[in-house]
Amino acid sequence: MNQHHISENDLLNIFAHETKRKRDKLAPILRFINRFFLIASATIAIYLFVNYPAFHDKILFWYKSDIKAETPTLIAPEIGTAPIAAVSDETRGVSTTQYVPDLSENEIYIPSLQITAPITWRVPNVATKVSDGLSKGVIQVDGTALPGQNGNVYITGHSSNYVWAKGNYNSIFAVINRLVAGDLVYLNYRNKIFTYKVTDQKVVAASDLSIMAQTDGARLSIVTCWPVGTSFKRMVVLADQISPDPALNSSSDLKNDGYTQLPSAR
Repeated sequence: MNQHHISENDLLNIFAHETKRKRDKLAPILRFINRFFLIASATIAIYLFVNYPAFHDKILFWYKSDIKAETPTLIAPEIGTAPIAAVSDETRGVSTTQYVPDLSENEIYIPSLQITAPITWRVPNVATKVSDGLSKGVIQVDGTALPGQNGNVYITGHSSNYVWAKGNYNSIFAVINRLVAGDLVYLNYRNKIFTYKVTDQKVVAASDLSIMAQTDGARLSIVTCWPVGTSFKRMVVLADQISPDPALNSSSDLKNDGYTQLPSAR
């Protein structure tokens, strides 16, 4: 009977061949994984670069509010201006007396976020007009209520913009999601201060026209594109007018039913 002897080298060659065969099978999968992570890494890097100002603002706000736990410094009230309300802010564990701040005409001021920006009123919901208005600050969309009127005052601003885009307000609403119920928002319209208290926030689809709809009461909707650097959805902060007395507001014939899309404030 013939006996076949397999040498050590033969065994090594057999296993080496088998190992190579397995590596050859895995090679396409490994190449795909490598390319996937390379593309994903490049995409994330480009996304962060393009939206650098917005993420800088978000990180800075997080550092100041969560790490250093700084209390925002309010704009000094006008001399002789009486407090409009004593508000117990349970979300921050403090009790403060809120004053009517000294704002320039046509400005929005959000103390808890230290946001101050010019407002352009009655901007048509047309891309070029919206873009031009947002380069100067925030805008109130024409066809929605104005301060002092019953209805929905719709104000929008950038959460982010391209890093090379000109303008000082390209990430004005990057941290708008940090607003909580009880926070105050001030608008100066025709040299009169209107005060709103935040009641809620939500994220809606970019096609959700209901957030432009008018209301029976005096509401403020602060809207921006979300997530930061995209226009996939909209972040909406809702607030109710608390001063002057909304019972004194006028009514108006508002016409925003013809809008087929929300303004984009990427």
